[in-house]
Amino acid sequence: MKRYTQKTIRFYDDIVDTYIKGDAAVVLKDKIDRFIELLPGRKVLDVACGPGHDTNYLVGRGLDCLGIDLAKRMIEIAKQNYQGKFKIMDFFSLDFKEDLFDGLWCSSVFVHVAKKDLFQLLGNFKRILKNEGILGLITVKKQKTKRDKSDIRKYVMYGKEEFENYLLRSDYKILLSEVFVYGGKERLFIIAQNKKEMHDVFRLSHRKARVAISPFCNLNCLYCDGPKSRKQGRSGAMEDFRRKSLNQKVISANTFVEIIKALHLAGFNKITLTGGEPLLNPEWDSIVKKAKKNGISEVWLTTNGTLLNSYLEKKRLPKEITLLTISLDTFNAEEFKSITRGARLKPIIEALEKIRTTNPKLTIRTNKVVIRRDLKFLLDYIEVCEESGVIDEINLLNLILKEPWNKKEKEFFEKEFVSTLEIVNFLSEKAGYKFFLDQKYEFETKTAKGNRIIIKDTNLTLRTSQCDKCPIYCQEGFYTIRVATDGTIRTCIDYENKLPFIDCPLELKKGSLAKKLKEIMKMFENVKLKTTLKEFFKKYNIQLKGNIRVP
Repeated sequence: MKRYTQKTIRFYDDIVDTYIKGDAAVVLKDKIDRFIELLPGRKVLDVACGPGHDTNYLVGRGLDCLGIDLAKRMIEIAKQNYQGKFKIMDFFSLDFKEDLFDGLWCSSVFVHVAKKDLFQLLGNFKRILKNEGILGLITVKKQKTKRDKSDIRKYVMYGKEEFENYLLRSDYKILLSEVFVYGGKERLFIIAQNKKEMHDVFRLSHRKARVAISPFCNLNCLYCDGPKSRKQGRSGAMEDFRRKSLNQKVISANTFVEIIKALHLAGFNKITLTGGEPLLNPEWDSIVKKAKKNGISEVWLTTNGTLLNSYLEKKRLPKEITLLTISLDTFNAEEFKSITRGARLKPIIEALEKIRTTNPKLTIRTNKVVIRRDLKFLLDYIEVCEESGVIDEINLLNLILKEPWNKKEKEFFEKEFVSTLEIVNFLSEKAGYKFFLDQKYEFETKTAKGNRIIIKDTNLTLRTSQCDKCPIYCQEGFYTIRVATDGTIRTCIDYENKLPFIDCPLELKKGSLAKKLKEIMKMFENVKLKTTLKEFFKKYNIQLKGNIRVP
């Protein structure tokens, strides 16, 4: 249960006797009737049903309706006074199977939900709604209002277009949206239809398959594993989870393209080229161009940027790249040299300035791993990004412990890890940033100059039942499909080669790669969003330094 929800429930339990006699417990029949008209079936969930008045009306109209609420006294009164089934349940932890309900009725639900949690809740509702199921809602419109100091409820108001935008970005189709006045307040009445795309569980097809095209990195960053990847008996650097050792080389550019074709046939429309350092592959630009020709709508490139300047002296950056991500932890030249153990910052900045001139519409993003020693400089970093004129987006990353059995790596992680919640709170308290949680479960906000800030929370990860039995139980979870430089495909980070995989070159020869990929995508139908850092820390006995709380 959310902390703010606890206060809201306590408030309603305390006022239940006066609540059931007031305007709040009145059935708005004209609104519910319009909701009923659009239902594709009879099975309905009344979310936050209160004392059960709306549930009773829905049952009286011949529907199979269950009312849920977290306020125990409300549920007790509902069971005593009304027909229908009632159950105590948190709408953030809905204990129902997928595609169960034809409709969800949500009167005065969203007014008590923090905006940062709205995408998560709409995602929960999508899961239990059938395809083309109906979401009917009434909530308070944004307006000037006075509240009693004794009212401890979470109370959130939305503009009409603002709430519509949340629904549209969560893949609901808006069927009706209007403003009406009741109880002296303007309210929104919206009916939306659930639209589930094939292979779009947790927006999987909207995720980008991650394709490592180089097993090597030319840097030696203090939090990463560049030099280890140069050992012939070891798999590749960073995101290159090879099954074969490096002496068995890298698959050809044509094989990469054939794999990308198969990914597209399986339902992926977007890819990220990564590594190692992808620009160390001499055919990286050819892979970019051919990926776009073969139906990939978005091609992202993640690079440390050190090779860009020399490339730009001979060629222009391929126009097919839709987002360029630069791993850039500081704008201080000496600090950069220290973090990377020798790299120069100036050529990278020069390259970005050239790209901004020649590719003005290209989105340029920085990746910064936030570690404890430089947390106090984070606002300075954001300010420099704003003033640079070349950075559009700032992606703040958690430190990832890839090999928790490695003593040195574990000690570094314990000393330097900063949780997403701590980063969000730091930026909110120090600079007044207001974050919301988007449909990829990333925290987002914008700077005063419009630069987008994104923070991926490794405490919120997708997991399947397989994860509970996994010999690795990684920090990042069941995220997307990853292609390694030897043609191995996995769904998880796996440095130890303990988990299932697809041998792409073999499946390409057999003509069955797209089929195999579709089988993997079905596995994502059973993923669930979980908070997992505590479990990860427990498994590997990780003790963070200092008084640091992980949710």
